[in-house]
Formats: sequence, C-alpha cells, structure tokens
Amino acid sequence: MGETLRLNLFDTDTALDYRLAPRWTLRLAAPYAVNALRPALLYETRAVTAAVTFYAGLGAELTASSLAPYAVAGARLIDSLLIEYRPPLAGANGGGASVAPALSGSVKVGWALRM
Repeated sequence: MGETLRLNLFDTDTALDYRLAPRWTLRLAAPYAVNALRPALLYETRAVTAAVTFYAGLGAELTASSLAPYAVAGARLIDSLLIEYRPPLAGANGGGASVAPALSGSVKVGWALRM
C-alpha cells in the first residue's frame, strides 16, 4: 500500500495526505493567505506507466464565516512532483449562485514529501 502520510508543498498552501485505503486519500490543506482548512477526499489511480498517478476529489473550504465546496484534479509524477488543477468555486458568494463574473481555475505545481 506504500506510504500512509505525504506532505504536499505548494506556493499557496500546504497539504497533508493520509491514505485511507489503497485508492482513497484524505487531504487536509491549509492556505497561507487565509485562515481556513480545506479537507478533501481524493481517489487515486496509476497510469499505464507506474511513474504517474492521477487523482481527483471533492472537498470544502472551511472558514469562520463560510463553507465553500471545491473540486480538485491532479497528477503526481515519480511520486514527488505534483501538478494540480482546481476549477473555480460554483458559488463564489457562498449563497449557491455566483454574482461575480466567472473566474478561471487555478493550476499549481508542488512537491510531495513522503513520511
């Protein structure tokens, strides 16, 4: 089953991944700019080559005043380099319907450290 804990370092946040089952991972992330917690449940699968693992999941950003769901998808290359995409939030104002113009998603690159 491999490692059970992984620390992911990105430019905008730090995340701790805990393997629940062979393909399921619980992620707890904390952004640097906001006092929030971002838990997510991720599903992982290996590509044809063993050097690439794809993952996707759903989570929620928990702050003192709001709860915002989000999705995440990414790839882990050679179990160390992370490339992750996070689409824009569905309800940017917290009420379910966004009044702001549609924002583009974010792509980030990070590094995974096995523990």
